[in-house]
Amino acid sequence: MNKEKIEKIIIEIGDDLIEKNYLDKKNVSLYTGLSGITLFYAYLYLNTKSDKYYNIVGENLEKIIEALDYGYLEPSFSNGISGIFWLFNHLNKLQLLDQEDISFIDSYDTILLKEGKKKVDENCLELLSGATGIGLHFINNPTKKESIEFFNYYVSGLKRYSIVEEDRIYWIDVYFNKDLKESTNIGLAHGMGSTLTFLAKLFALGILKEDCKKLIDGMINYYRYIDSKGTLSRSTFPYRVSEFETPINSRLAWCYGDLGIGYSIFLVGSMIGNTSYKDYGIQILINTTKNLDPTENSIIDSDFCHGSMGAAYIYKKMYDYTNKNVFMETSNYWYNHTLNIRSYPEGIAGFKHFTGEEGDGYVAVPGLLEGASGIGLLYLTMLNTELTSWDECLLLS
Repeated sequence: MNKEKIEKIIIEIGDDLIEKNYLDKKNVSLYTGLSGITLFYAYLYLNTKSDKYYNIVGENLEKIIEALDYGYLEPSFSNGISGIFWLFNHLNKLQLLDQEDISFIDSYDTILLKEGKKKVDENCLELLSGATGIGLHFINNPTKKESIEFFNYYVSGLKRYSIVEEDRIYWIDVYFNKDLKESTNIGLAHGMGSTLTFLAKLFALGILKEDCKKLIDGMINYYRYIDSKGTLSRSTFPYRVSEFETPINSRLAWCYGDLGIGYSIFLVGSMIGNTSYKDYGIQILINTTKNLDPTENSIIDSDFCHGSMGAAYIYKKMYDYTNKNVFMETSNYWYNHTLNIRSYPEGIAGFKHFTGEEGDGYVAVPGLLEGASGIGLLYLTMLNTELTSWDECLLLS
């Protein structure tokens, strides 16, 4: 890994976001807007100690607070206030904000509790727009009465929706896949993977441990059951499970498929102290290293969500956890692939995201999940493995 080259790319991302006016956009969300961009600049400041980046963080936070003052109340983690408040709490943990700076967040707890319960009632349990994402707000202050009420409602909802077959637990996704009958979403971003990880966080905090453990065990047994069918030619898991459609190989990505699922199972095993689950997660992830074809893996750009840098980062984390060379080798492969497809002068530091829009389908995207800010954060973390705590917002820690 060429440290000098990476540092140059990171600085170029920071400069392009300013010079191409991406800091003036009205979107203030965590995954796609100014909050995610601010997270990148916060870590750029921590890495460089440059006042320039510290000042940008402050200016961006003022814009975000202004949006909140104008009544920005969309509740979701990806595009709403639960994600924004996660950012403020995280900057407080990094000692970039004082407790007084984030005290205003408490006044929103009642709103988020109501919206979180509503999401549970709708069986919308996923990370980006559902109850799990809102739960990441409450887990920052787990002993508050609103947090405790949310955790109880969330776990009760999971028990209510659970389908139990022998030792397996799963549920039908009636919210996210409205067009599909009897479909179970097993991925990290929109399915059981995020719920699994959130339950492990509750377990590690000593919250509803018996219920969480029963749900976790049943869900991992369900993953093992799907794995045992062995119906796919390349991936361990399909995109989703449904009796009404033929399973197809899933992509190599954080959002869907083996990479996100395997990592989630490994992380859950680490959090609850279950070596068997850790070993199973490692087994799934090692299997993903056997096919490095970008086309077959549906890797067509560089972003975190389903691009080459997201893959490189997750494999690097697995190397740091396990010291298994296969993970470092695979991480380096996808890192080098990222450099090879960085070829858009009109992009942000040469990066574009594939959307399928008119022309060649590639557009410059500034955000965390699918854009240059996320790529910049990934590069920063690969340079300095002490700067990894930000990835909690993607359920990677």
